[in-house]
Amino acid sequence: MSDAVAGLFTIIGVLLAWSAFLYVRMTKTVYITDYQAGVKFRHGIFSRVLGPGFYRTRSGNAPINVVDMRPHQFLFERLTYQDALQSDSLISIAGSVIVSDPYLAVTSFKDIETDPITVAKDGLRVAIARTMADPSEQGRERIASGLTAELNRELRKRGVELRDLEVTELWTEVTDPYSVERAN
Repeated sequence: MSDAVAGLFTIIGVLLAWSAFLYVRMTKTVYITDYQAGVKFRHGIFSRVLGPGFYRTRSGNAPINVVDMRPHQFLFERLTYQDALQSDSLISIAGSVIVSDPYLAVTSFKDIETDPITVAKDGLRVAIARTMADPSEQGRERIASGLTAELNRELRKRGVELRDLEVTELWTEVTDPYSVERAN
């Protein structure tokens, strides 16, 4: 009888060790730092947004997408356009893009670091053509705040927003008639 009990315990021990091995092989540990957020899905359906910490997940049916929540700076240099008065102009704009809603950002963009900047640049080309180029300091600030408000209306629907938008360079035909021609 004691050999049967020992054999039973051996079989149970082997099964437990095999189960633990399979559990470790089928799960994945995800570490989310203090400047990141995790978006967890279960069977393809949004589950929740995770804060900083260690998380174990099955990579197949419950993936965690890690999102960097830090601002990503950009600089668009020497974009030529025609303003609202059809005056040829040149503008350079700097700013940063930050993720405001990790779930919307993950479901809206393939690459969260570069795609929002591309969308902002495309929206900027449309929005800047509706403004009047005013190279004065107050004019630059007015253009930057107007562009920030207009672009953020679209970007917030996708979980990101622009911050600290600044017009670093602005030329028109009136202020320097040759600069726009040389830029092309």
